[in-house]
This record gives sequence, C-alpha cells and structure tokens, in this order.
Amino acid sequence: MIKIRQLQRADLEAYGELCRYCFDMPPEYVPFYTAWVGNSLSHTWGAFSDGRLGAAMWYYPFEMRVGDTFVPMGGVAAVATAPESRNGGLAKMLMSRAHRQMRAEGRPLAALMPFKHQFYARMGYADVFFMHECTLAPDQIAPRDAAPFHARLIDGEREWRTLEELHQKYGAQYFGTVRRNALYWRMRYLASHREIKRVYLIERGQTPAGFVITNLGKDETTGKPRLAVAQAVWTERGALDAILQLLRSHRDQVPKIIWRLPTDTWLYDRLVDPRLEVSVKPKMMLKLVDFRGALEQRSYPADLDAQVLFELRGDDTSPWNDGRWLVRWQGGHARVRHSRSATRVKNVVRTDIQAMAILYSGHRRTADLEAAGMMSLRGDAHQILTAAFPRAVPYIDEWF
Repeated sequence: MIKIRQLQRADLEAYGELCRYCFDMPPEYVPFYTAWVGNSLSHTWGAFSDGRLGAAMWYYPFEMRVGDTFVPMGGVAAVATAPESRNGGLAKMLMSRAHRQMRAEGRPLAALMPFKHQFYARMGYADVFFMHECTLAPDQIAPRDAAPFHARLIDGEREWRTLEELHQKYGAQYFGTVRRNALYWRMRYLASHREIKRVYLIERGQTPAGFVITNLGKDETTGKPRLAVAQAVWTERGALDAILQLLRSHRDQVPKIIWRLPTDTWLYDRLVDPRLEVSVKPKMMLKLVDFRGALEQRSYPADLDAQVLFELRGDDTSPWNDGRWLVRWQGGHARVRHSRSATRVKNVVRTDIQAMAILYSGHRRTADLEAAGMMSLRGDAHQILTAAFPRAVPYIDEWF
C-alpha cells in the first residue's frame, strides 16, 4: 500500500540517495542539497511502500513577477522515482498532492524543469520559458573600451543583496523573475562542487550596474577547458560591454564560452566574427495551479472594463479548475466566480488550463492559440484578452 506524506528529517538521507541516482548528483553535493531541502520540509512529499521511499519531490515557495506585480509560485524541484517504483503513477500522486497544498497556500502558479515535456503537459504544464544558448570563442568578442564600467571580483555571499537588487532591476522587463533570499543565492548560485566559480560585480565608478557569475570547467565532449556564464545581468548597456570584455580576457585560456540568454537578447553587434552558434532551448514549464487565484492576484490595465466567460478544461491533478468561470475586469483588477450554468455573456472562451498558462505568460496571443486549435473565442474576447494579457518575454533563469 502506498502512503503519501511529507518528508521528515530522517527521510532526507534516502531522498538524497534517490536524487543522486536519478539526477547524477555529485556525492559531495548530496548533503549540501538535502540540507537545503531540510529548510523547507513543509513543502516536501514522499511516496512510501512498506516504509521505503519510492518517490519524492519538493517545491520552493517563490514569488514570481507577473507584469508589475508578484504572484506566489511553487518552484517544483527534484521529482525523483526509484527505477523499481516507476510506471506506477507515484510522481503524479505527488504532484497532485503538491498542487492541492499550493492552492491551499494561495500559491496559484507552479513552474518546473521537465525531464520529459509530455509527462508534465498532461498535468497542465505548458512550455513558455525559452532561452538562447550561445556558443562562441572568446576572441570573437570585439575589443572595446568599456570605461567607465569595470568588473570587480566579489564575495557573492557577503554582497548577495546587491546581486538581488540588480537581478530585480534587470528582471523587471521579463515575465517570470522570482525573488531570491540569501539561502537560495548561496545554494544555487554561489556554491560550486564541480567547477571554479567566480562572481564579478560590474560598476560604473562605484555604482553597481550589473554582475556576471562564471563557471570554469571541462567541456563534456572534448575535455578541453570551457567557461560557462551561470548568470549575467546589466542595467545599463555599458555594463554589458564590461561583461563581454571580461569574457574576452579568457581568450588565451579557454576555446569556448557557453552563455544562456533571454530570447530578446542578441550579441552580433558586439562580435568581430558574427558566426555565432545559437540554439533555442526550452527552460521551464508553467502551470496555473489555481485559475481563479492566478487571475485575481495579478494586475491589469486600469481602463479595462469587460467580462468574459471561460469554459475551461482542467487536468486531473488540479480538477478544481474545470468548469465555467465568469471573469470581470474593472479598475485594474479581476474578479472571478464559478458559473454553474451558461450565462448570457457574448464574450466566451473555450480552452484548457495549459493554453491559459501560455496566454497568461504573454508568450503567445489569442490569435496564435486559436490558429493552433488550442482556444476558440466568441464576441469581443480577442480584444479583451489581448488587453488583459499583453505580449511579454517570459524568462526565468532559475535552477530549482
């Protein structure tokens, strides 16, 4: 018999070994990771059979930027199932339980890095977060005087607040930026177990204008040194030049730099050789765990005064989303109520919770979703939803 319950501190060793097997975690990283999980035991779930842990997961309680507001979100992490326990629905049981808890907490959004996109698509998750993975040689970067900007090596743990302030300024232009605390910075961005990590603050004079975190390691294919940009942000264009000149300074040390960037960022005008290798990579998936909460907790244009009836198909890990929902926008807010019967509303949308995640994020507009057969609209629903959910660039540079 399967028992689903929250993990206890005594379960962390078994969870660590499960994560080590499923995700190829370095042995020295496992206690570091499980110590982090131990700070959030109320957001963990495990599936046990005869007292043995067969599968487990947890989520980090974030707040995610949605337009000019922040909405509570669960960052789903390390959904791991032992080989002998797979194909029995344990992961789905855990996800269902986590979704119920998120809803009870007033946390209407969830995001995750999928091991298989179709697996989580069946649970209502949608691909909205993409990035450009750029591969270039350091000597491709054009030499340029970046003054008055310069890079300063810092202790990231001591100056994490400055890093977070810059992260938020940079992230204000994107859907999906999350708020980070000191523990999250330390565990996910400032610690390294396989590579040499450095944190540089980019300053104009003594004013912070950006940062770059680099990882120096070995290329998995060639075994040669390579430099990876773990994260970089800039609040002024000159700060980007300083970051690039710092990367260029590695030209006699590494043959390759790997840098994952938002899909609206291009480097061609800063290269002497524009033959840049760029691939589009899916990063994370988004889910509206609670349709009502997701719509009511974000802001809207103050002059939007309209209503739409949503005929929504949920999924079986969040069945409460299923049904008819009447949404009224007024004064910059949305009021959502369940409608048990069809009402005389001329503006009607028929769709599912996955398509709503795509629209909600600004990744696609209603016309795109209708053309793809993911949404049908009647009346003035096109215009209303275009105003309510403006086009945006979803970008989340997290590793939970």
